[in-house]
Amino acid sequence: MKITNNLGNTTYYTDDTGCLPSEFAGSNITSIQVICLSDDESTIDCSGFAGALFTSCWGSPLPIFTTGIYNTEQLKSLSVSNNSVQGIRVNNGFKVTLYKENNLQGYSEEFVGPTVICLSGMIAGKVSSMEAICLSNPSQSNCGNNGVAGAVFENDDNHPYEEEKHIGVSVGPGDYDLSRLNKMGVADDDIDKVKVNNGFAITLFKHDNFQGNSRTYLGDRSSLGNFGDKASSMKVKCIESNQNANMIVGESLLNFELEKESDMAMLEVTYNLLKDATHQSIEKFNGRTGEFELLQAFPIDKLDDSYFYYDDNTSPGDNVYRVRVYYADGSEEETPYKVIRFDDLFHVYPNPVIDIVNIDLHKYIGSDVEVTIYDILGVEIATKSISTIGQSTVSFDLSNNINGTYIVRVLADGKNAVSKKIIVAK
Repeated sequence: MKITNNLGNTTYYTDDTGCLPSEFAGSNITSIQVICLSDDESTIDCSGFAGALFTSCWGSPLPIFTTGIYNTEQLKSLSVSNNSVQGIRVNNGFKVTLYKENNLQGYSEEFVGPTVICLSGMIAGKVSSMEAICLSNPSQSNCGNNGVAGAVFENDDNHPYEEEKHIGVSVGPGDYDLSRLNKMGVADDDIDKVKVNNGFAITLFKHDNFQGNSRTYLGDRSSLGNFGDKASSMKVKCIESNQNANMIVGESLLNFELEKESDMAMLEVTYNLLKDATHQSIEKFNGRTGEFELLQAFPIDKLDDSYFYYDDNTSPGDNVYRVRVYYADGSEEETPYKVIRFDDLFHVYPNPVIDIVNIDLHKYIGSDVEVTIYDILGVEIATKSISTIGQSTVSFDLSNNINGTYIVRVLADGKNAVSKKIIVAK
């Protein structure tokens, strides 16, 4: 790494340095150049992790020279004081586990190399023991990187660790439910940006245990838009060079959530597409025709977005929806269908009826409504038409009707007709 300061002076670093001298630190830095020291990929992997920069000084790195178990006393051999570790670097091929209590007891966090991170609030400044192992051969005392497993960083007394400066948490491949995120210091609904290194994919899920709407990121996002501060779980995957990106993203390419909003169905559609598309359609199943019908089409002008759609023409019973995307190459993709059930839109009481029957229409307030009563043969017995209904209950006197079964039918503008059976029993 080559660093140039505001005086035009340069300095070079090829390994861990710790705190930079003041003339090459902070606002005195004008440029940084990172280069690979070898063109021989069998010797140095120049596509991997080059190193790390820190915005606050932790003090000099304290190398972990050998694998093994370190209790509180043995940590002192690394010049590490009890409860002083604030950050860690783990070299490729190693795993380091930090423990809050002596002798590998209490809360712990694992770190697999290559990684350099500042510790979460759950364990920062609370490390009392540690275990370092070589992943290729756990019984071996040294492997790769000249046997150096990594380094831990202590808090510098002159530059005390400040929690508010810890604006990011580094993660490796794996599944992170809400409990695991919390242990890393990440609160529920608190992720508002992601940094994704080349070769990785991060998928955020709206609910815990990888449920609900999800969005997958293959690169950095300084703003998550409508998905900001909504994630409760996360998956991180490594994209191998021979893998198709569709295998990594999977179902997160196109997804929607379905919820009730009063008498409406709310669809929250999220998509993260990997190829150009022309438009999306929201479709609803029509039980009379046995086919899905178009509710709304939306043009697509970017590959990564989300939006809401409200269906205000729901019907009693099951309402079935799906979302379809139409790609520029002529191919199509659709989501699995989702179902939401609505209760009856009106209520009849009493039932059975002795004389007066009441129809509760409070869900129709503001609509033009026609209420009709038929006998079992379909003959109209009575009807009432109400323009822009302002009352919540309509009543009929059936005292002169014979005992038997009758049908109450409610028809409102913009809604399907709904019928319900009543019994007259005097």
